[in-house]
Amino acid sequence: MRKAAVGGLAVSLAGCATVSGFPKSAFDTAQVNAEIAPYLLAAKVTAYDSCQAKKACRNDIIDARLRAIDLRFGEYERNLYKEGVGFGVGTDWIALALNGVGSVSAASKALSAASAGVLGARASFEKQALYNMTMPAMLAQMVAKRREVLARIREGESQDAAAYSLFRALNDIDDYAFAGTLPGAITEISNHAGVQATQANADIKAIQIVAPVAQDLQDRREKIATLLKAATPAQLGLLQRVSGGEPSDADPLINALNLLDSARTTEKLDTFCQRFTVSIGGPC
Repeated sequence: MRKAAVGGLAVSLAGCATVSGFPKSAFDTAQVNAEIAPYLLAAKVTAYDSCQAKKACRNDIIDARLRAIDLRFGEYERNLYKEGVGFGVGTDWIALALNGVGSVSAASKALSAASAGVLGARASFEKQALYNMTMPAMLAQMVAKRREVLARIREGESQDAAAYSLFRALNDIDDYAFAGTLPGAITEISNHAGVQATQANADIKAIQIVAPVAQDLQDRREKIATLLKAATPAQLGLLQRVSGGEPSDADPLINALNLLDSARTTEKLDTFCQRFTVSIGGPC
């Protein structure tokens, strides 16, 4: 009875899978693919050299390939929604429950099934939760990069064949296709992260010590700050330890500048300089 009830719940949830984030396509995908297929053949590229209106022939090949890629990407988006963002977790839990119901023939088996069910449910939930959080961001990155490459292609189409060759266009089309993939999105996100990290490091190195202290003391601190920015991470880490600081995951330069910022009297700055000489070397 319990198994039948759970099975009924699974069926009722499965009915929700018909809800889609996309309306039904106005065009038959198979028909559209058949219409553009002649423009995708290698013979079309081979015949390009003998084409008199090269710009028009080139753009026909470009537009057909872009259309084919867009159709595939549209199918990909629809399939993502068909998989369901929240539905997958629910059905996995029901499958786990069904397995548990069929396994409780004895007390020991019941405990074993319960343990496996809990662990399996947790793994299913964590996997689906990760999917829920990352896929929208990945898809947004795909769309953004595709638009960026498309703009480059459209600009090329406005040029004559000598300025924007067919083979250059085909390379851009490959970039357009790659932009609509998970590896493409991950690559672009990684590139952006690298640029942001570089900018952040530049911002850190531009930090000035501006706490209100006597001018002569401030002049000394600014000179020391310049020396700190030229030091290696290992030297800065040693300065942190020599100064009695706790190990930290923060940027070593930030830690060192914070130590310098706390030296707001001549006595404290002299002490800092002694530690600087021990850990980094040279006078400060």
